Amino acid sequence: MPNKYVKAIFGKGFFTTVIRYFDKKLQNLFIKFFRNTVKVDDKKIIFLNFTGNYDCNPKAICQKIIDQNLDADIVWAVNKKTRCGPEFFPVRIRKVIRGTYEFYKEISSAKVIVDNGISTAHLRYKKKRDQILIETWHGSLGIKKFGRDSNQDKNWLRKAAREGRMTDYIISNSTFEDSIYREDFWKKTPIWQFGHPRNDIFFESPDKIELIRYKICTKYKIPFDAHICLYAPTFRDDGDLSPYNINYRMLTHALTERFGGRWVIATRFHSRTKKYLKKYALPKNVFNLSGYPDIQEILSIIDCGITDYSSWICEYMLRRKPGFTFATDLESYEGVERQFFFPLSELPFPTSTDEKTLCDNIRSFDNDKFVEDCDRFLKEKGSVDDGHAAERVVEKLKEIMNIEEVDPETFMDYSGEGEEKMTVAILTAAGVGSRMGQDIPKQFIHVDNKPLIVYTMEVFQKHPGIDAMVVVTLPNWIDMVQAYASQFGITKLKWVVPGGSTGQESIRNGLMTIAANCPKDTVVMVHDGNRCLVSPEIISDSLAVYEEHGSAVAAIPCVEAVFLSENQGNSSVESIPREKLFRTQTPHTYSLEKLLWAHEQAKERGIENTAASCTLMQALGETVYFSAGSEENLKITTTDDLALFKVLRQTKLESWIKK
Repeated sequence: MPNKYVKAIFGKGFFTTVIRYFDKKLQNLFIKFFRNTVKVDDKKIIFLNFTGNYDCNPKAICQKIIDQNLDADIVWAVNKKTRCGPEFFPVRIRKVIRGTYEFYKEISSAKVIVDNGISTAHLRYKKKRDQILIETWHGSLGIKKFGRDSNQDKNWLRKAAREGRMTDYIISNSTFEDSIYREDFWKKTPIWQFGHPRNDIFFESPDKIELIRYKICTKYKIPFDAHICLYAPTFRDDGDLSPYNINYRMLTHALTERFGGRWVIATRFHSRTKKYLKKYALPKNVFNLSGYPDIQEILSIIDCGITDYSSWICEYMLRRKPGFTFATDLESYEGVERQFFFPLSELPFPTSTDEKTLCDNIRSFDNDKFVEDCDRFLKEKGSVDDGHAAERVVEKLKEIMNIEEVDPETFMDYSGEGEEKMTVAILTAAGVGSRMGQDIPKQFIHVDNKPLIVYTMEVFQKHPGIDAMVVVTLPNWIDMVQAYASQFGITKLKWVVPGGSTGQESIRNGLMTIAANCPKDTVVMVHDGNRCLVSPEIISDSLAVYEEHGSAVAAIPCVEAVFLSENQGNSSVESIPREKLFRTQTPHTYSLEKLLWAHEQAKERGIENTAASCTLMQALGETVYFSAGSEENLKITTTDDLALFKVLRQTKLESWIKK
């Protein structure tokens, strides 16, 4: 047989097609088996997010169930390849890979299925009579049509129609969205006009938004003090990247001229553009947030937004923050690649098709008119978002699933291993080292080919009681600290953040980073980065005293005679009994909750520059409990201290010297 015919019949795609065919047949058998044999658990709920990430409306509903301590068995379907790592998922959630046999067993036993797309139909699952399918969808007040009159993908349309027939309830945020549902796939489905749960974040307290800002800024090294403008366009079916060409420098100048302050540009591209983005080079000063799973969290912290046709801009409108549309291919896109529900000109956002007009729109932006236009648009569309959508959905779930609030300790061992309390060390290294008189900050001076900050990190790295570290340092030295951590094997270093103008502000930056990334019951140990000779015993005793009293401050007794002077040390007529005096050092150990409270109190009372956490606590009337310190646990601030450190370090190496 000629070679070309062999290739044609048994080519590369032949065996793949055969394998997929039999795999699909086998999978269908398992679906039917589980569907017919597995009993529905009234307290089980499974969330299907088409991205597999922990985000969108399913996340907001799920998080509300967790926050209310409801006794639901929560399952989340993840994709094999997802940009949402395990650190994004609460411990209570059981994850299962969608499309696997384990997945079909879980979905067959769930009382409620929450879907934000057409995943149920796409995965070929047919809902049972005693199961409830809640559709949340993943857009609101969107520009682009997606129904039968505009979508050419017949396979997708068939699945969407099947999803619509199975859906028991669908969630809406407006009368406008109600009408969209009724046009196509959910003509008779009961509508819960509750608002979109994922938009509740726009009504959160400033404190919670600040935590999200710290989390994102820390992850992507965005300066804390900068205003953020997000450019997040939608995808093009043909992968064309030319509509994304934008002069980021010109954009930054326009934003600075109009709004003042320091501005940075962040981008977030649609997941469907991933394979094309290798050809799209971003300037070094532009922050790419495409890997961050939750766009709602990004939208909650930005100060300005720019898109072409993406529906996120309509949800961002709820914040009444400046926004603009920039669409260079408007003529070829509208009516050709996509059809619109309404013209772009109906949106409150100034529209442009070229960079110059975009920048002119920014410079001439009228905020008062913009806010009025937002209010008008939302009223015309019948928007009902008010920050309580997830609460309303969960109230319905309580009725459907008969779930109720229980003791939070019920879930401590839910993951099979239990969630242990974390201990995170904040190492402060943000001083400029003026008293040292050197060309570089003291914490980066090398001794025996190793910087001082690394000596400190190594002690905490080796201690079994420390789970993670955050180093607070000078902005220009952040990359260097990370490089040192990599070079010297400091794996517990999780975050490096910029310090503030005072030590108190630097500690607060570290605390906010921990609060944004760690459980509420985290234990925090604050330590001076230039106390390199802190011993494992000091750390252990600090943790022990904290467990007993709820706080611990390393301290040593005063062994010198001490006199009180009121004339700048020229003379004294009063001595202070030294047995009453203690010199405090670090570490200082408190609960995260207590330290956050202290810094909030300091802000309210105008306390701005306390030298240490213990002095702040004392100023707030808190009792200070002492843990063990050491004369060797010196703080290196002068050249004399540096010389003493070298001597003490050498004596530690001499094993024959007795303690």
